[in-house]
Amino acid sequence: ELEKFKLAVDGTSDSIMITDKDARVLYVNKAVSEMTGFEKDEIIGKYVGNLWGGHMEKGYYENMWHIIKDTKQIFTGELNNRRKNGEEYIVSAKFYPLLDKNDEINFFVGVESDITKAKQLEHSKAEFVSVASHQLRTPLTGIKWFSELLLKGQAGPLSGDQKDYINQIFTSNDRMIKLVDDLLDVSHMDETGHFKIVLQTEEFSGIIKEVVEEQQLIADSKKIKIKVEDACLKKIKLKVDKSKISQAMQNILNNAVKYSPSGSVIKFDCKKDSDNFIFSVSDQGIGIPDNQHSRIFEKFFRGDNVISTGSGTGLGLYISKYIINAHAGKIWFESKEGEGTTFYISLPIK
Repeated sequence: ELEKFKLAVDGTSDSIMITDKDARVLYVNKAVSEMTGFEKDEIIGKYVGNLWGGHMEKGYYENMWHIIKDTKQIFTGELNNRRKNGEEYIVSAKFYPLLDKNDEINFFVGVESDITKAKQLEHSKAEFVSVASHQLRTPLTGIKWFSELLLKGQAGPLSGDQKDYINQIFTSNDRMIKLVDDLLDVSHMDETGHFKIVLQTEEFSGIIKEVVEEQQLIADSKKIKIKVEDACLKKIKLKVDKSKISQAMQNILNNAVKYSPSGSVIKFDCKKDSDNFIFSVSDQGIGIPDNQHSRIFEKFFRGDNVISTGSGTGLGLYISKYIINAHAGKIWFESKEGEGTTFYISLPIK
């Protein structure tokens, strides 16, 4: 039975090892040697940290050992390792504590997959998106500038049709700039794992007014009323990154306007408790299907009921969630298909 087990484990591409409770290696499958370059007799009885491991920050390993040894839970993460020949590689790893009948640790089991090529491909894709987006930004900005000049009559008066056509060019170009900006943001987030947030004390009612004014033209074209409740006009100062938090709010309000019927009302409301300031955006739009609620903040995701009703990239809410999380806040929603959606954003007051 043991030989059958060893044959099965040796046939896997993932490296599998068993250590004692002091992390000394007791068993490895063939994939460990193939992945690390160390032979089995070089590994057994040794500590992994003295062979291919030990290349992460000290705090990373302290956290890992706390999870598997102190809390006796499974640890999942990515590790930078080094093969016997000095070549660096990255693994996706899981470490399991094996307990006896008294819930004491007998052994640890480690399972690692080499994800170096996948990471390199991911980096190349992000780099391509970033470079392509930067190259697109310049001509799109030029188109916007010249369109504005034409609409302002800088090249002479325009007929009604000419003004309509240039307005269409301006709107479509603006949509492209938004897409490029979103791609640049996502590329930066994927590459660095974070947004740079610069906190400053801001009067939040002023931010709300600016966000509403930015969307007012589109709302007016659909005869949609944006109603700001009195509670949102009261002075409250929060430490936020104004441009980033405005971007998150713009994404939410833009969706509300985009997917609401003509003549409907979108409502801004605000409240606060001792720790948080909470504001909400409620619409009477098409709503989100129940079976897709869990996916709404995924990158590039768009609900089945919006794909045919308007343009979009599926990046706005993904970026908004990232921004709110970076502010130590929370974002969530309530929605019923065909009846509307309310998005809530909670930000810490202190």
